[in-house]
Amino acid sequence: MQPHIPTASVGEQGEDKLLDAVVTVDGVRIVASFRPGERPLWEHPDLKFSRTAPPDSEEVGKWFGQFQGLRFILQGETRWIIRGSLHRFANKGLHNANDFTYRMLLFVLYRLETEFGLCLRTSRLEGLETGLNLHDMRVQLILDSIIWQGNHLVRDMQMTEGDFRGADNGGYFSAYYDKGKHFRNLPQYANTLRIEKKNRLSRSFKRTGIRYLSDLHNPFCLILLADMVLDMWNEDTLFFDNSLLQRLDEFKPKQREKILQWSNPKFWKHLKETQTEGIVPKNKFRQEWERAEKFQAQHSDLKQQISEAMAAKLQPLRKFTTESSEKAGIFTPPSISEHRPQNDPNQGIYIGVHSQPQKEETGNLHSLSKCGKFPASRSSGLDSLTREQLFDALGMDVNDPY
Repeated sequence: MQPHIPTASVGEQGEDKLLDAVVTVDGVRIVASFRPGERPLWEHPDLKFSRTAPPDSEEVGKWFGQFQGLRFILQGETRWIIRGSLHRFANKGLHNANDFTYRMLLFVLYRLETEFGLCLRTSRLEGLETGLNLHDMRVQLILDSIIWQGNHLVRDMQMTEGDFRGADNGGYFSAYYDKGKHFRNLPQYANTLRIEKKNRLSRSFKRTGIRYLSDLHNPFCLILLADMVLDMWNEDTLFFDNSLLQRLDEFKPKQREKILQWSNPKFWKHLKETQTEGIVPKNKFRQEWERAEKFQAQHSDLKQQISEAMAAKLQPLRKFTTESSEKAGIFTPPSISEHRPQNDPNQGIYIGVHSQPQKEETGNLHSLSKCGKFPASRSSGLDSLTREQLFDALGMDVNDPY
């Protein structure tokens, strides 16, 4: 039986573009909930548990199992935490250097539901990392030009590979690094810049409407999540192009002095400290930041290039959500499921967008401020498909998914 992809409000071409759209989901912390009758994770053939915590783990005195980039942690007798990168999991735990697409995300959710027995509609997300890979970038220059993020100086994270730079802003952590150096065994990803926002607390991504794993089916939630990393770069990252230091002869003496100041992290650290102590006006730091960005915009477009590269990556997802909301008014999150009456076994398998909204089992709907009111599906029905049917529906090769 061939799967049927409904046209909904944007047509089959729009559906195909959605499947290939880049999404920014990566690292997760899941409080797992399981479907009734599933075998315990203890009995899963691919999970071998021990009391030995991984070297970089914050968890101690618990049972650990690992598989393809995910960690399965038993806290107490019944509480399961799953941590790790969904992007890496899609790549068999090897890397997250390529683009993570909506198609890949749907398949990952299918695997979590069918291979590990998770109930997507009740497995809660406590942490969620969003990030983008930008290829063919001048990575070292860019990293050297990132000075401040949020309320903190960007620091070298002293990690072994990737030239990690980051800032800890409490509820979230920002990171910028060289993905090519992070995975030296993958030369095709040389000169790849990775920008991440690691939301440690659920309130950090509250405005996206994402609470449960099933919410990751919703493209409207996903574009709001993507905007978090885009906004972090555009609005909360102080970037001053270090290459201007090589062009000092082109500027007047006072301009040279300002370039030397603005490119120096110590200048910004001192300015922030004197503002905090009340030595300078409380808005002095932001005023100087705006002056530096205005000057830079006149003499360098490097930050704008990065912003445009990020926006271009997200354009297919943004275009789909914009057209869907304009044409349909109300949107039901896509899911892979069988929409067939029990007395009609011949109706096809459906994936994706539905033209009519459907209430979840509890009847509770939440609003997304930027997109209007969209029901958040808590029921995926992924397990109703065989692996072959799913691959057919997603246009994927069973032997080589990506």
